[in-house]
Order: sequence, then structure tokens, then C-alpha cells
Amino acid sequence: MYTFLNELISANRRAEAIKYFMTKGMGAPSFVVGLMRIMPGVWSRLMAVAQTLPYDAALLDGYMDGKPLPVNIWSKVTMPTLVLEGTESPASLRHGAQALAGVLPKAKLLSKKGLGHTKKLDTKMISTELTTFFMGNP
Repeated sequence: MYTFLNELISANRRAEAIKYFMTKGMGAPSFVVGLMRIMPGVWSRLMAVAQTLPYDAALLDGYMDGKPLPVNIWSKVTMPTLVLEGTESPASLRHGAQALAGVLPKAKLLSKKGLGHTKKLDTKMISTELTTFFMGNP
């Protein structure tokens, strides 16, 4: 997926890259992409960050099939880590956050009501949680 997304982005075919990532990478039905195009502000925000999709695909490669995360890969991550999830996010993303927090040795999972992957981010809420976390973990 990474290679094909990179080709689409390199060819400035951002809309196609978004559709491919959403349907093939995230498993969304194709009609969801159509809905995203008519939702106020959503499509323009996606188009503005479409060049990052190959990075998302590289990070997700091998981890989207529902298998448990391999513990041995993450066991050497010894720094405190905040895994933040929103209660409004799709179940698959919440499960992924929970799985990651479960394999990181020093992870703290924080679930925040009102945060979601598809709605406008509450940057104040996120920055407050990040500040609290980092101030408590020098």
C-alpha cells in the first residue's frame, strides 16, 4: 500500500490517494469517501494532509488485520508513553490504541469523551492532556 500511495502522491493525485487509503487501508466502504467529500471542511482538510498518507500506510503495514500486536517488538520501548484515544473514534481505532497501550511497558491509556477521529479535533483538550503527561514524566 505504501508504494502505491507514494506513486499517487508523487503524481499529485491526492483525491485518489485519500480514496485508496480510506477504502483499502482503513476498510471504509466507498460511499464513506463520497460522504466525506460533501461534509463541510472535511475533504479540504484531508487534501491538505494527503501527502502524509504513505507514512500512515508504512506505520500500519501488518497491523490492520486484527492479529495481536507482537509483544517482543515493543518491549524495548522504555520511555513513558501516552496513548490517547477518543470515545467518538471508530471501534477499530480505539481497539488499536488499547492494544498498543497493552504492549508498551510504560504506557498510559487515556480515553477522552468528546474526542473522535472524524470530527474536528479539540486541540485545547489534547494539549492539556499532553502538557499534564509531560509535566508528570520529565
